[in-house]
Amino acid sequence: MIPFVASAGAAELEPVLAPADAPEQFKDWMKEQGTNPVDLRCLPTPWTEVLSCVRVRESSGRRWVTVADPTEWNIPAPVPAAVVPMLNDGIAYWTVEKAGTSWALFHPQELEKTLGPNFLAAVPADGVFVAWKPGNTETDRVMSVGVQQMYDSLENPVSEWVHRWDGSKWTVWGRAVPK
Repeated sequence: MIPFVASAGAAELEPVLAPADAPEQFKDWMKEQGTNPVDLRCLPTPWTEVLSCVRVRESSGRRWVTVADPTEWNIPAPVPAAVVPMLNDGIAYWTVEKAGTSWALFHPQELEKTLGPNFLAAVPADGVFVAWKPGNTETDRVMSVGVQQMYDSLENPVSEWVHRWDGSKWTVWGRAVPK
């Protein structure tokens, strides 16, 4: 198994989910800071509106990994580590040590062990992943509205869209729309 958090010398690398426009946002921010913009080191995910990028923890703090960083850094693959599932009324919660949320998009089969092969999921903000069994209209509504509210209010929003895993592929299910 590939470790989820890898080492880059004295630094720790961690995959994070980001909106698809994160590279453009980062370049704009760099221009505002008066520095030459560089590309983030990101990969596509099964969800078109979400990228899997990498941050590095160094003694000076946490920052994005860019193409200017050493290429020999072993960028970790999004693999679950120390995942502890809990299920409460068809809504799943996980305790994940140092793994972040990106593993769930790449390894939905791990979630199937708790929720079965047909479930809904969302990543409204960095570090937030929710999933539940669909079918109860009230639960679906409450969860979708909750995803939208988290997307609108939390720092580092990622996606307001809810996706369905059908046992073989991800598809867009929808999002909450105000009346």
